[in-house]
Amino acid sequence: MQEQTNNLPPMISSPSSASRSLILLLTGGFMAMAVIVLFYLFDPVKHSFFPLCVFHQFTGLNCPGCGGQRALHYLLHGEIGAALRCNALVLVAIPVAIWITLRWGARRFSNRELPKLFRHHIWAWVLGGVVILFGVVRNLPSFAWLSP
Repeated sequence: MQEQTNNLPPMISSPSSASRSLILLLTGGFMAMAVIVLFYLFDPVKHSFFPLCVFHQFTGLNCPGCGGQRALHYLLHGEIGAALRCNALVLVAIPVAIWITLRWGARRFSNRELPKLFRHHIWAWVLGGVVILFGVVRNLPSFAWLSP
């Protein structure tokens, strides 16, 4: 009896966890740079292709993120005062998000452990409460200066 040969192409192995993480990191970095360039070149007030806040359209109230796009635009142009007036919470959140991303990358690619910003799980609840409180307070008449 004649032995049959398998003419199938060799199997391509699935990427390792480190490869997937690197692809995710590079894709995320590329997307972040694209967003930064977009917000640097175009003012959200003057260009209609930026998304509108659905919460604000339906309620007339400002959500915790309202003014964040304008704040990012002003921040990229060095206008920190204008950025704070648009959305102070976004300016606080940007460095936190950058640190969390750097911490994840260091742990994933170099097995180094950067310090945690928030050591206890209760901080997730505190931060969520701060975001909700900011969203409520900025809609009160006496705190109109927090509205964009």
